[in-house]
Amino acid sequence: MPKRLLLCVAVVLSAAVVSLSAQAQPTDGVRTNATYFNDAALPAADPYVLHDQRSGYYYAYSTDGADPGYYFAIYRSADLATWEKVPGGALPANDPKQ
Repeated sequence: MPKRLLLCVAVVLSAAVVSLSAQAQPTDGVRTNATYFNDAALPAADPYVLHDQRSGYYYAYSTDGADPGYYFAIYRSADLATWEKVPGGALPANDPKQ
């Protein structure tokens, strides 16, 4: 191969390596090997999630999984990965003010 062609290939490859390594580095300098898995084991169709800053919990409201007598199920989580069902639900079905 001519020297110019080798030089061009070397420049293109080194630019690609620099670009890829720049994308792999976190901007805040913090590195982690953490992995995430959410098995979606709860009956929670159409969830809507709100964060309560006072308690630090996330609350998910779902159109599926509500206890009898309620329209929506409520789940809460501190980490968005581990959820617990809140007994009862939101919007009682027999509330005359609805």
